[in-house]
Amino acid sequence: YVCELCNEQVEESDLHLFRGCPLALSCWDMIIPHKQRYTSVLYDALLALDQLPKEVGLNFIIMACWQIWMQRNDKIFRDENTPQERSSSSTTSLRRLD
Repeated sequence: YVCELCNEQVEESDLHLFRGCPLALSCWDMIIPHKQRYTSVLYDALLALDQLPKEVGLNFIIMACWQIWMQRNDKIFRDENTPQERSSSSTTSLRRLD
């Protein structure tokens, strides 16, 4: 298998798409700048909820996952290359909401 977003030779799984893919990592780094790599999904979620404003923290996480998912779909179904800048600007917009 090949990940459509990063062209790595990995089976596309939810774990890779939302945590291991460089596109996902850059998205999470924008939202949670002091995140450590190779931690558990639960730890990352708890860290995000701790660092983000309480009123909107869960919404940030959901919107980030949605952004990653939509970029994947644009690549697969529309053959659109998603520039890293678009991902970063979308995520930065989320961050400004806090």
